[in-house]
Amino acid sequence: MGFTFKVMRLILVSAFLVIVPFEDLDMLCAQTIRLTEETDKQALLEFKAHVSETNRVVLDSWNDSLPLCMWTGVKCGSKHRRVTGVDLGGLKLTGVVSPFIGNLSFLRSLNLADNFFSGAIPFEVGNLFRLQYLNMSNNFLGGALPVVLSNCSSLSSLDLSSNHFEQGVPAEFGSLSKLVLLSLGRNNLTGKFPASLGNLTSLQMLDIIYNQMDGEIPGSIARLKQIVFFRIALNTFTVFLSITGNSFAGSLRPDFGSLLPNLQILYMGINNFTGSIPESLSNISNLQQLDIPSNHLTGKIPLSFGRLRNLLRLGLNNNSLGSYSSGDLDFLGAMANCTRLQYLNVGMNKLGGQLPMSIANLSTQLTELSLGINFISGSIPHGIANLVRLQALDMGENLLTGKLPPSFGELSELRKVLLYSNQLSGEIPSSLGNITWLTYLYLINNTFEGSIPSSLGRCSYLLDLNLGTNKLNGSIPHELMELPSLIILNVSFNSLVGPLREDVGNLKFLLGLDVSYNKLSGQIPSSLGNCLSLEYLWLQGNSFVGSIPDMTRLTGLRFLDLSKNNLSGTIPEYLANFSKLQNLNLSTNNFEGAVPTEGIFGNTSAMSIVGNINLCGGIPSLLLEPCSVELPGKHSSSVKKIIAICVSSGIASLLLLSLSVFYICRYKQRMKNVRVEMVECLSQLVYQVGVRCSEESPVNRISMAEALRKLVSVRDTLRPFSLMLLQVLALHTLVFCCQASTFTDQTDKQALLEFQSNLSPNSRVSLASWNESFDLCNWTGVTCARKHKRVSGLNLSGMKLTGVISPSIGNLSFLTSLSLSHNYFHGSIPPEVGKLFRLQHLNLSNNVLGGGIPLGLSNCFALLNNLEHEIPSELASLSSLVLLSLRRNALTGKLPASFGILTSLERLDLAYNRVFPPAIYNLSSLLFLSIPTNPFSGQLRPDVDLLYPNIQVLFLGGNAFKGQIPSSLANITSLRDYSILVLATTDLGGGGKMSHAISNLSNRLTYLFLGGNFISGSISHDIGNLESLQTFKVEQSLLTEIPPSLGNLSMIAELYLYNNSFKGTIPSTLGNCSYLPYLGLDYNMLHGSIPQELMEARSLVSLNVSYNNLTGDLPSEVGKLENLIQLYVSHNQLSGHIPQTLGSCLSLEDISLNRNLFEGSIINIRDLRDLKLLDLSNNNLSGSIPGYLVNLSSLEYVNLSVNSLEGPVPTEGAFRNFSQFSIFANINLCGGIPELQLKPCSVLGEIKRVKKKKIVIGIGAGVALFVLSVIIGIISRCWFKKRNKNDRELPRNRLAISEIVKELFIIRERFFKTRRTAGR
Repeated sequence: MGFTFKVMRLILVSAFLVIVPFEDLDMLCAQTIRLTEETDKQALLEFKAHVSETNRVVLDSWNDSLPLCMWTGVKCGSKHRRVTGVDLGGLKLTGVVSPFIGNLSFLRSLNLADNFFSGAIPFEVGNLFRLQYLNMSNNFLGGALPVVLSNCSSLSSLDLSSNHFEQGVPAEFGSLSKLVLLSLGRNNLTGKFPASLGNLTSLQMLDIIYNQMDGEIPGSIARLKQIVFFRIALNTFTVFLSITGNSFAGSLRPDFGSLLPNLQILYMGINNFTGSIPESLSNISNLQQLDIPSNHLTGKIPLSFGRLRNLLRLGLNNNSLGSYSSGDLDFLGAMANCTRLQYLNVGMNKLGGQLPMSIANLSTQLTELSLGINFISGSIPHGIANLVRLQALDMGENLLTGKLPPSFGELSELRKVLLYSNQLSGEIPSSLGNITWLTYLYLINNTFEGSIPSSLGRCSYLLDLNLGTNKLNGSIPHELMELPSLIILNVSFNSLVGPLREDVGNLKFLLGLDVSYNKLSGQIPSSLGNCLSLEYLWLQGNSFVGSIPDMTRLTGLRFLDLSKNNLSGTIPEYLANFSKLQNLNLSTNNFEGAVPTEGIFGNTSAMSIVGNINLCGGIPSLLLEPCSVELPGKHSSSVKKIIAICVSSGIASLLLLSLSVFYICRYKQRMKNVRVEMVECLSQLVYQVGVRCSEESPVNRISMAEALRKLVSVRDTLRPFSLMLLQVLALHTLVFCCQASTFTDQTDKQALLEFQSNLSPNSRVSLASWNESFDLCNWTGVTCARKHKRVSGLNLSGMKLTGVISPSIGNLSFLTSLSLSHNYFHGSIPPEVGKLFRLQHLNLSNNVLGGGIPLGLSNCFALLNNLEHEIPSELASLSSLVLLSLRRNALTGKLPASFGILTSLERLDLAYNRVFPPAIYNLSSLLFLSIPTNPFSGQLRPDVDLLYPNIQVLFLGGNAFKGQIPSSLANITSLRDYSILVLATTDLGGGGKMSHAISNLSNRLTYLFLGGNFISGSISHDIGNLESLQTFKVEQSLLTEIPPSLGNLSMIAELYLYNNSFKGTIPSTLGNCSYLPYLGLDYNMLHGSIPQELMEARSLVSLNVSYNNLTGDLPSEVGKLENLIQLYVSHNQLSGHIPQTLGSCLSLEDISLNRNLFEGSIINIRDLRDLKLLDLSNNNLSGSIPGYLVNLSSLEYVNLSVNSLEGPVPTEGAFRNFSQFSIFANINLCGGIPELQLKPCSVLGEIKRVKKKKIVIGIGAGVALFVLSVIIGIISRCWFKKRNKNDRELPRNRLAISEIVKELFIIRERFFKTRRTAGR
């Protein structure tokens, strides 16, 4: 029918051309063009006249000297040259919208967003019946929404958000049947929700957030079958409820779920709710997201949550749920019914009991699972591999035991694995190397043994590898040195041997290297000088020898610790030139020569060189000998002199001894009477002085003054025989020491046997060597001193011992180190531990100890138990205390004021308690302060930079601080990590604006977390000054602008900007973030196109820009992202063809392009062998379904619905299982599996269709030839008629017949070309 109409129109036009002279026709066309151009030009000049003069400079091209179609922001049609588009978005124009805009009758797109227009929308806009796209968002427009907009029947996108419109939404808007996007959020609209909006059956996005509308949502809204984004929050509707970041308190009503039965999203985090979670919440059958973190909820997690079949997200973290007992995790079994669950976070609670096997039955859609910071015991089940889509797993800081199952390596989508601070044992499975996309692996503080798996070298995207504080042995695998992206490598506190490999220099992007406290030997590799990004280098506590290698190019170095090795040579002068160096430790080595005086060597608080006896010079406060110029050979002669003196002294002593014996024998008879007196004095000397000086307890020992008085008394009595007395005293003392050694050995043995008797029978098996048949120093876990053979160390950590700690432990008077961590000791810490006055290191972490902290406890190392009550003030007497960790206990009260005198304290961790620290501001020596999740409130002091001048790590999250972030934080140049997690502040939380002082923080800052605060405003444009920032999180807020300076964060590895209100375009500068693996910009209001520069971020693994208003093409440069695994651009307005280069992204696993305007056929992606998800639904794609899709064996789900695809549906591969694919609303598809109930594909019908098409084309061609013949005949007749009359005229103004025929043939060819194109 359409073809016949076109043919008839062609015949009429031909007839018109025959009747009207060519000259008149040219004149008529020229006048028509001039008329329409003039109309559009006049309308735009009137529009310009209504813009304020100060802003018109951006419209300078709007004048008569330039063609209309070259004016700024103006787009014309290719045929009629009429204005079809006006794009003035973001030009900051001020004024009113001119009514003459309604004269642009061919206008299809009008964008006036992000300006300062005021007044009302002119009614003349309703004349634009061709208008398809209208965006006037983010202005100051007011008044009522014009009803006449309903005349623009072609509208597909209408965005009037962020203005000052009043009154209600016109019911007439329901007639805009082509509308796909309707955004009226952030206005002052009132009234009811129009039922007529239910007629907008093409609507995909509806946003009415932040208005004052009320009433019920009409049932007609159910007709919006295409809707994918529906936001009506912060009105009085009852689908979305968010009260996050307030100070609401009290318990939740038991009938809470019955009051709001239609809720889909419920956010109540960061409040002060108490009591249990109402069971009635499970009655909200449509609930999709439930988020109640950071409250004070108690009790069990309801089993009835298993009835929430539509649940996608459950966040209950940072509460007090559970009771440290079995049964706390029963809800996990019920949650197996929530088959759509994607996010589950119950971390930072009091959940106890065994980790159930049912965890393996959770939803296969689960991407994030967090059980960290609880009291969960048991082992990780083999079935954990069932969670095939898991990307983040956090079980850190629990009581997990057993081995890590090899099936763990089957979780191929894992990005983050956090299993730190447990009691996991056995070898690290080599199957972890199969998780090739792993970026973070934290296994620190466990009891893993064996060697480091070389297979980890296959994890080519690994950024942070933390294996410290385990029992690993062997050497560091060379495969780790081939990881191109590694930023942090920590293998400290293990038993690794061998050299530090020379190929460590291959780690070009290494930021931190920690191999401290191992048994590494050899020389420090010179290739370390090639790691130009290195900032933190810890090599202390090993056996490295030789001199410090050339590291002159490591100018970014901030922390360097080479202490406790066997290094020699001189201190390199270039270290004084490292301007960023904050801490340098070279102590306990064999360095010699002059100490530099410049740079860091001028600050004794920032460097240490103790224990290097041959050093000299330096600044005066070091109190070193001055460096003198020695003559050659002087050193060796001094050594010879010392040897000679020692030998001479020995010979002299022997001579004196011989003379004394001779003297005694000679006067034997003469001294009979005196001998009795001498023996008595000797007895007094030995027993009253020697024995009492050797008492084990310092309480029973005599003072030095009293001992001296007794010695003088003996000397005066036997002055003639003083030399002999000294000799006898030396001999007697030797005998006494031997006797004392035997005595104390028995004391220590008895104390340990008492300790063993307090263990359960099963635990004693582990200490079978503790018996009389073994030497004490060979008992399991026992270390003896070399000289006196007393017990100096006891290490029973990780042996799974059960029982109580015996008070006899206090009798080990020479004990310097006691580690009982990762066991099951219960009861309290015996007060007798306070007798261990030599104790330097005490680790009782990860047990079930309770009660108070003993008053005499000293040098506490990493206490981590269930301690209660207040912190005793006596702890403040530990003047040498450097580290105090009491995190995750139930401590209450205040931090004692006496703690302010702990001037040596560098690290204080009180996280997850209920302690208030008024004395905390006195600890100026602190380097690390962690006080999150306590009831701290009030404002942070403005002079925090003076209080903590050397602070490096500061965690303040989960409190109730108010006020602004102190600007003085910017003065603390040593600050590395600064966390303001969930601060309910007037400046950061509760809808307040982001402080621009953030950008003034230290440029050494590496971690900044402001997420979950509902911060509004914009990110500071100077945020790019934080050049060391690696993690920046501001998700789940109300921010409106992404500054281009984010592209200056060249080290950024985590950038979370999702779920905000960002407007404007995506900054092209983000393409400069070359180390960025994940970029999440989803759930915002971004517009414009996806910048091509973004495709230069070659490290991107996941790109998510879905749920925005992006337009234009998907850049063909996307093929450059060779590491891309996930591409999400759904729910936008992208158009054009899907780029063929997408098939070059061979790592792709997830492609989501649905809900856009893509057209053309499905591209060739046959080489994407790892593809798991392909969603191209709700576009305008055509052609057939490619047959190669059935060969993609990894494909788990395909969605091609709501397109214009045609032809047969495959029946193999993913198309074999009805639950694995969707192809509905493609009316020309046929065949497929029987469940689809499609019509069969008929070969005969296809032949008839092709034949009919050929017949139509033939008829059309015949008619066209006939018309051309008529035209040629008429022209020929006119030419012959006038030939005789014009025989003598020159043919200057006439076309030759050959030229006319040539033009006609060109017209014919164009016609046929058009038909052929239409036929295809």
